[in-house]
Amino acid sequence: MRFLYIFTIFFGSCTTFSTLQTPQVVPKDEVGFGLSLSNSWVSGGDGTVFMPISIPSLQVRYGIGNKSDIGLLFVGLPVFGSTYIDYKYQFLSNEILGAFSIGTGFWLWPGDFSDNFFDIRNPTLISPFVGISLGNKRVYLGSRIYYYHFSYFSSTDSVRTSSSYILITPILGLTLGKGNFKFAPEINVAIPISSRQNNEIILLFTYSIGILYLPTEK
Repeated sequence: MRFLYIFTIFFGSCTTFSTLQTPQVVPKDEVGFGLSLSNSWVSGGDGTVFMPISIPSLQVRYGIGNKSDIGLLFVGLPVFGSTYIDYKYQFLSNEILGAFSIGTGFWLWPGDFSDNFFDIRNPTLISPFVGISLGNKRVYLGSRIYYYHFSYFSSTDSVRTSSSYILITPILGLTLGKGNFKFAPEINVAIPISSRQNNEIILLFTYSIGILYLPTEK
């Protein structure tokens, strides 16, 4: 089960890889976008360190109201990547900005997936989440809570096996630069709060470098 846990995080490309979720929203009827590249690594409680991997992401956001927008985010490689959709509402818009987001991600692999560790068929992942971010137009803090439901068929029978767990991900990010284009570095950590194996905590650390286009109100 531990390997399936790592498999879900890495190849689902869905946990802490660059959210770029600033407390700002895209103005009504405007379109914003973001590009990023994230490096991630896992640290196990037994001291095991896994090789870092680089994950690209692309997001597009559209303003649907004066204080809200919707977004589509794709994270990962074309085959292994996850797709996310979310809604963000800005509840603070003065000197301090604050936004709430809710959405879900999904990933599937039609066919067999096997190596020396396991042999599974048609794995799927669904990951609803809620999040909050606070800050200003230059720096923000936030967090997301993810619920992950991972399921698959065994290659030897037609019974679907499933598991689930919850992660909380603190976030620290910057949006630097003048104009609508922003340089956006971000750091976050995935902390499991359920489904720990043998009391071992597995943390996923991520840092990313991205570019955001945030249109201003006309």
